[in-house]
Amino acid sequence: MCRTNLASLNRQFKIFLNYVLGPVLFIWLSWSIYRDIKEQPNLPAAWQEMKNALTGDRLIYLVLAILLTPVNYGFEAWKWKLCLQPVQRIRFWQAYKAVLSGHALGFNTVNRMGDPAGRVLFLSEGKRIQGMVQFTVAGFSQILTILILGLYGLLYFRFKATGVQLENIIPRPWPNIFIGATVIAMLVFILLLFRLSWLLFLLQKIPFIAKRFHLFEKLDELDKHDLTGILFLSGCRVVVYTVQNVFLLFGFGVITGFGDACSMVFVMYLILALIPTINMAELGIRGKLSLQLFGLLSTNYLGIVSAATGIWLINLLIPAMAGTLFVLNIKLFRKNHKA
Repeated sequence: MCRTNLASLNRQFKIFLNYVLGPVLFIWLSWSIYRDIKEQPNLPAAWQEMKNALTGDRLIYLVLAILLTPVNYGFEAWKWKLCLQPVQRIRFWQAYKAVLSGHALGFNTVNRMGDPAGRVLFLSEGKRIQGMVQFTVAGFSQILTILILGLYGLLYFRFKATGVQLENIIPRPWPNIFIGATVIAMLVFILLLFRLSWLLFLLQKIPFIAKRFHLFEKLDELDKHDLTGILFLSGCRVVVYTVQNVFLLFGFGVITGFGDACSMVFVMYLILALIPTINMAELGIRGKLSLQLFGLLSTNYLGIVSAATGIWLINLLIPAMAGTLFVLNIKLFRKNHKA
């Protein structure tokens, strides 16, 4: 009875987040973004920049950003394939479909918690729970990559001689505290990733997990070579994602400095990693955060919001739609197989 009530509360909470809080946040953030754009100086010139991005010489930036999307998910698929080696060997294309399916399910859940459930649909039925456990390695590597690059971005603006300073992004006395916290978090995730045996030792002490410890044993079969490869692929993916962001920023006439653009994107990743995401509100959150950060580098607010919307469309929404087709294909196949 207690479990039933708890499940009902969780379901109601998810409905509240996705269909009440999410839309309210989205509307509020959208209105705030609209006001920022309306108050932008030289708004007609910004509209002209938009037209140039879509029809002029800068169209190449948008095209390149779109072409990099399959590369982005290709690195993630390769990483997922490596993570699964101790559990089940799968082909690259199968891993690619699994990653897109996971993204489709994660797109509609808080903090993309549905992602591993979508990925393991492509594994044998007896391997799916172990596959979800292996997803923790992919998660650790991605978080560690964001922490490393985010720390670089913080230090870039902390010690930059001219232009935007870290104090413009994070008010005093928090910059040094934030840098210190990022370093500590980075060291913790290095230990979590490269000392999985320590994590397993701690997990054995938890009665609930100890009874099912066999599901976690495959984690220890990933050696340092595998883990280094997984971390490298995480880095490759973030680099591609960053280049896509920078291309859109260039294309919409927001910024021309490559170093400033990359470093600010790294800081944005770090902040986004700390913010719980709700599907309906995510675009608004990204747009508002982009305005706060890139608004320090440019007054082209329309271009900033356009770049944030563009990256959301090509890297999140469209891949989620493609992944939905793979999920539906699995369900249809199983129904026909049972029939």
